[in-house]
This record gives sequence, C-alpha cells and structure tokens, in this order.
Amino acid sequence: LTLTFTNLEIRQSAPEKAGSSSSSDNNNLLTVYAGEDESLSLMNLTGEVMPPSIEIPGGIALVKLVTSPNLHVSFNLVYSTLDNACGGTLEADSGKFASPNYP
Repeated sequence: LTLTFTNLEIRQSAPEKAGSSSSSDNNNLLTVYAGEDESLSLMNLTGEVMPPSIEIPGGIALVKLVTSPNLHVSFNLVYSTLDNACGGTLEADSGKFASPNYP
C-alpha cells in the first residue's frame, strides 16, 4: 500500500492570549500509522509541505487527524496497492479520501 498526499494544510494556531487555558489548539497534527492501531507511527505531519509518498508495511494504514475545530485544516491523499501485495480490505486497486474541509 502506498499513500501519496496531494494537498496538506495543517496550520498551527496563533499563540494563546494571556489568561487562556486551552493548549489543544496548538496540537494540530496528522499521523500515519502502520496497522490498525497506534503502535507504529510512520509519519507526523503539520504545515503545508508535501511529504514524499510512503509505503505502508503490511498493507494496512491508520490515518489520524487531531485538530482544533476552529481552524481550517485540510488534506487529500491517494492510495494505491503494490503489484505484489496480498491480503487487505481495500475495495479497489486505487482511490482517494480527504478531510471534510478539503475543497
């Protein structure tokens, strides 16, 4: 399984104002894991720089986006299977998915 990002906009929020106690706004992060759980992190992403394509060992990936609801965060990625891959639960040989804020 190969994942390729075609859009990435994960901005960090502005610095907290004095007296504000919320620190979760500064934890905007997209993480790619190998497998169905969070035990093997392969990539942590923030900002707008496109990462290189990533091959997922075992053919199963978990993509987790943690962000503040008041910030515009979006991503788009495409996936494809490797010619010699076996197993897995993909419904097609290729496809894409995006965050809700992706145009």
